[in-house]
Amino acid sequence: MMKFKMPILLVTLGCMIVTSCQQESVVLETEVASLTSQVALNAKEQLPNPLFDSTKKGIYHGVIASQNSQSRGKIWINLGNNTKFTAVVEMQDGIKASFVGVENSTRGGDSNYVFKGKKGSFIVKANSVYNPEIYAVEFLDSSDYAVFAIKSTSTRMAISYTGTFNETGNTAFAGTWNVLSNGIDSPNGYNGATISQVMVTFGNTTFVDSVMESEAGNFNCWNNSAWIPIVDFGGNPNEGVMAFKQQSNFNGVVDWDLGYSDSWYIGSPTYINPQVPGLLGKSVGLGCLLESSGSFTWTAAADATVRQGEIYVDVVP
Repeated sequence: MMKFKMPILLVTLGCMIVTSCQQESVVLETEVASLTSQVALNAKEQLPNPLFDSTKKGIYHGVIASQNSQSRGKIWINLGNNTKFTAVVEMQDGIKASFVGVENSTRGGDSNYVFKGKKGSFIVKANSVYNPEIYAVEFLDSSDYAVFAIKSTSTRMAISYTGTFNETGNTAFAGTWNVLSNGIDSPNGYNGATISQVMVTFGNTTFVDSVMESEAGNFNCWNNSAWIPIVDFGGNPNEGVMAFKQQSNFNGVVDWDLGYSDSWYIGSPTYINPQVPGLLGKSVGLGCLLESSGSFTWTAAADATVRQGEIYVDVVP
């Protein structure tokens, strides 16, 4: 009987190898199909590929803004999400641009992706899964622009709102004010997504604040518990921004409030100030004072000059 053990063992091993190869083939075919299923779509239209959720490839979304004017827009960057490298820009004034990228790998370092199009160029350094460095931005015949983008995943889509600010009565002190969310669900109990960054541009400088304050129980018309700043209140896309009693350091201390509702609050775009006595108790949103804008108080670090002004969110068509 011993003489039959070797063939039986070989047959068993052969079956295991065939089965393993078949399984690997199925996985490979699935991955290839996943990569190529969106090959005809641009960077904005694509859904993030789950294959890249924890890698430095996939879809990145954010804001492109001038550092010396109020020109601003949104950007979508595709780093191999569908085997290609492409990008799309949509400016607030209606200008659109597309880019094609080329991967330049560096030995032992991070890959660089050089994007070029008819309206400009930029380089993405894949040095972070979440927030790659984007530099050498040339756009609309200007080197004034900056780009800040964060990762979208198959379970969390990055969200952005663009906007502007200016000192009251002084349009010379003005720039862009933009809000980004990494798509993490709001813990406030009203759906929406938490704000992860605020990007402000002016004076040939880009400022980014990645730490949002959570204010507890101090909103007379909003709620009694800690409020974490969010976008898309109620889980409704483009619904607005709810960030109150925030403080940032942009070459000085900036205290700011930005409560903007596209339609939820009164059925049309409006701004909300929750730091006034509520008319109808402390249920969320009831009795908040309506405003014409968000607001800021900016105390310069150099000479303690105090500037106060307005923040405006771009209405999404």
